[in-house]
Amino acid sequence: MGYEVINHSDPTKVKIIIKSTQNILMSNNSLSKHNSIQSKETLGDKINNKNKDINDNKVTKKACDKTPTHQTSIKSFTKPNIPPYTSPPLTFSNHTKKDKNYQKQLVTDYFTVVKRSSLRKCKTDIENEKNNQLEEQIISQFEEGLKIVELPGKGRGVLAEKKFYRGDFIVEYAGDLIDLKEAKLRDTRYKLDRNIGCYMYYFEVAGKHYCVDATPETDRKGRLLNHSCKTFNCKTKAVWVRKLKLPKLILMATRDIEIGEELLYDYGERDKEAIKAHPWLKE
Repeated sequence: MGYEVINHSDPTKVKIIIKSTQNILMSNNSLSKHNSIQSKETLGDKINNKNKDINDNKVTKKACDKTPTHQTSIKSFTKPNIPPYTSPPLTFSNHTKKDKNYQKQLVTDYFTVVKRSSLRKCKTDIENEKNNQLEEQIISQFEEGLKIVELPGKGRGVLAEKKFYRGDFIVEYAGDLIDLKEAKLRDTRYKLDRNIGCYMYYFEVAGKHYCVDATPETDRKGRLLNHSCKTFNCKTKAVWVRKLKLPKLILMATRDIEIGEELLYDYGERDKEAIKAHPWLKE
């Protein structure tokens, strides 16, 4: 800014110079104020722009650092079109049995009940079937699978023509069923004749004593089974036949018997004189 040398002798000119100087100062103050505001705005804009650039860089970096993930494509499961189960409606009536319209409702009115009979049999039923079968065999004089043969040193004997299993019915010891009094009379008579053998068998059923006399010659095979107290495969058994209301004496298998084996049982004779007279009773 320059300074002009003026002449103080002219007061008018002095006033004009002072006024112009004031205008110049005021304009300079407004200009400096405008420049300061503009500089402040420019500095704020620079800071905001800088922050914006930093944020943009961060976002860009974050987006770059993010690694892609592998996604497995899952096929959508199609649910089968199955209609929902609807149970039949259950209605309950408040009617009593005295009402004419009353109808008793049962489970079978709404559900099908299948009756199934079990094929399994209880122990009692099995035993009854066995007893019934045994009685039929006795009554029908069943003697299947037996063969009468001549054996050296023994005379007649009986062989198995079929396989028997343990507990099987073999044959009935058939003869005359008599009481003890009659048995003693016959035994005395048989002893007088040495040509007559003794085929009398004593047994007991329900506390009562009986005797089967098979001495008379018949075509029944049970009376011809030989004795063995060591290698027997049969045994006697007394049974009550309900249909006949009589006791019977039968022979049962004590073990499995193969085809061709001789059928033997223990006569049960333990009298010393009888054993001495018949040594084969020891075998």
